[in-house]
Amino acid sequence: QKCKALIVNGILGAQDVSVELKPKTGFFYAVFRVDADLRSNSIYKGQVQPDSRDIKKVAAKLYHASVHRLKHICVRQIIPKQLLEDSFEGVREQYRAQSLQEYSRYKNWTRSCYMETHPFLPPQVEVHKPLYECLKEVLDMGKLHFAAWYKELNNLDEVEVVTLNSFVTKYIPHPGKNEFGKHVDGAKIDGSLILALPTDEPHDWPGLLVWDGPNHGTKLQKKRPEHHVHLEPGDACFLDKLVWHHGLPITTGARYVIVCFYKCNWRKVKLPASAAI
Repeated sequence: QKCKALIVNGILGAQDVSVELKPKTGFFYAVFRVDADLRSNSIYKGQVQPDSRDIKKVAAKLYHASVHRLKHICVRQIIPKQLLEDSFEGVREQYRAQSLQEYSRYKNWTRSCYMETHPFLPPQVEVHKPLYECLKEVLDMGKLHFAAWYKELNNLDEVEVVTLNSFVTKYIPHPGKNEFGKHVDGAKIDGSLILALPTDEPHDWPGLLVWDGPNHGTKLQKKRPEHHVHLEPGDACFLDKLVWHHGLPITTGARYVIVCFYKCNWRKVKLPASAAI
């Protein structure tokens, strides 16, 4: 009932709301139509636990699904060109490949150099502080841009973004080292940043594939739309939780990229003046 009140009072901008309670299963279903500005006649049926500690978070998730808002975005030139070029000088000098035998889907993955880790998420490898120092400003700017996007995506007043992992990966044209196949970034990760870096060895990277949007196809073979993203140095791709993606392989040169995994702590959803309960 609280969730229904939030919707009716305008937090989700919805109309024709109905809530069906399922006491035996411990779930309820909310069905509603959003207004014309947010796609008329868009129907969503959601299932959530009624004893959720933060009913506003539940409402925000229903809103997110109702408007089929994409859970990724490509943002151009989030890092100034001069800062990027100056930082890459340090990357060339300080990059050291680390072996992750116990962690990666690829046996003995040796293409990444870690700058930050967190006890919450593996791998617990030694960080390379000199690389972190030369990219600290770039990492901070990337996190700020990600936080702004995440707040808008989830209709939040505020969010605390905690870095779980940050690392530089260098792809080279050899099998098992030229790409990282189709994957999601893990259930403990709330969002990810992929930031393209310059290179001193020109490459032929085709880009990034992202599967995002409402499912289509048969009931047994649901598919999400495929998006082809191309990133130039300084461009970033932000990913929400559990978004499938695939960095396509290179056949020449060397491609450098920063990847950050984030934990996002938030409780407050934006409320219009009429949405008091």
